Formats: sequence, structure tokens, C-alpha cells
Amino acid sequence: MEQEKLYEKLLNVLLEEKAFFSRMLKLSEKKTDVIMHNRVKELEQIVSEEQSIFASLDEKEKTREALTKTLAQRLGPGLHEIHIQEIIDRMPSSYRSKFIPLVQELRMILRKQKEANDLNMKLLNNNLQYIQEILNYALMGEEKDGIYTEWGNRPAVQKRNIIDTKV
Repeated sequence: MEQEKLYEKLLNVLLEEKAFFSRMLKLSEKKTDVIMHNRVKELEQIVSEEQSIFASLDEKEKTREALTKTLAQRLGPGLHEIHIQEIIDRMPSSYRSKFIPLVQELRMILRKQKEANDLNMKLLNNNLQYIQEILNYALMGEEKDGIYTEWGNRPAVQKRNIIDTKV
């Protein structure tokens, strides 16, 4: 009976985590649009919201880890590492039928989250490279080959950068 309560608690924690991860995924998808359109203020708001979700999620993670550890100890010494799948495999079928689809949904959400994070990282890197090119142009001018020739001499005409130009 007590083990069934642990299963129920774990199920509830996983459902709550799924809700958190779903919110994170929606924010990441919104973040993609915000990054593509260079809306910095909105990006700051999204990051702030993500941080509050992470704080709440951290509490749920600790609860889930404690529950899985307790269940692993009760299910037997054969569980050397604590994996949710091993716990599910040893559950009664009535609980297994609830956990399996939930874990599959969590895996799908986390996979999509990783894809969204990878895309956002690429977009941010592209924006940073663009900013770097603009800064280089502003500070170094149009000259792409550098200030010196391959023999160490200065070219006859050196281009001026934007900062040195009179307006």
C-alpha cells in the first residue's frame, strides 16, 4: 500500500514536470521568433520567465530524485543505478500503463526542447557574428586584407575607418 502511494506521488511529480517542460518548450519556440526579429526586450522577458520556471522545476527534480531513490531501494538490490525505466519495468501493470505514455511524452518534449535550444543557439551566434562584423568594419574600416602586405610593408593607401571619418 505504501509503495502505491510512492507510485502516485511519482506520477504526480512527473505530470507537474511535464507541464513545466511544456511551458519551457513554448517559451523556446517564442524565443526563436523573438531572436529572428531582434526584439531584445521580449527576449529579456522570456529569459526572466524561464529562470522562474527553472527554480520551480528544481524543486520538482529533487522530489522526483528522492522518490525514485526510495522506490529503487524498495524494489530490490538489483537496481544499481536509478533509472525511471527500471522502476517502471518492476511496477504492477496498472501503474506501468500510466507511466509508459507519460515518460514517452516527456522524452518527446525534451527532444523538441533540445532542437529548439540548438536552433536558438545558432540564431544567437549568427546575430553575434553579424554584430562582430559591424564592429570590425566600424573600427578597422573596409580593408579586409589587413594593414600590412605579406612582405611586412604598408600598402600605399590605407583605408580609413568610420570612427576617423569627419561627418
